[in-house]
Amino acid sequence: MASADEPVFDAASPERRVRDRRVSSGWGRRVELPPSMARIAWSGVWGGFLIAVGIFITLTALGTAVGLSGARETANMPASTLGKASAAWLYLSALIALFLGGAFGTRLALIVDGAIAWLEATLIWTFALLLTTAFITLVGMAARAGATNGVTESTPVMANPAGGAWLAFAGIVIAWIVTVLGSFWGRAQSRSRAHAIGLAA
Repeated sequence: MASADEPVFDAASPERRVRDRRVSSGWGRRVELPPSMARIAWSGVWGGFLIAVGIFITLTALGTAVGLSGARETANMPASTLGKASAAWLYLSALIALFLGGAFGTRLALIVDGAIAWLEATLIWTFALLLTTAFITLVGMAARAGATNGVTESTPVMANPAGGAWLAFAGIVIAWIVTVLGSFWGRAQSRSRAHAIGLAA
């Protein structure tokens, strides 16, 4: 007879998933996962995405505060160097935010399945990519509107467009990998928690 602390599974549920595990005696043991651990939890996806956005905004504000505090030191810095430093900080902030977003999203949903953790990380990364693309598009539209209204702006010309495109592609792929790594770190925490409360063997 199952105790009150043990999970109860519906035998007719189509969302049941089993996992084969090998014990020390050499025999295989089949462990059943509850449906909430065996499918994508959109609460974890949206929670991880929102956490990533919040962390990114916080780190961006930190970088802005540090930059303004050192305004005297950066006054004599070339514009190109300052722009590269700002871009590097924004990208590093995005990587940190995506890693933590993937980790917290997986832990929030108590995901222990590797495939589900990978899929949730990919969804969080996709939403972040869409948000970034929309932001860049809006900035570009605002710049074109300013030029149409007679505001003269010097548009920088990239010396190597192909190199810039490959750099952007590499940055996107690295961001995806970092998000997946964060999700699997959160999965390890979820497995420890699930084992502690008796939801997984």
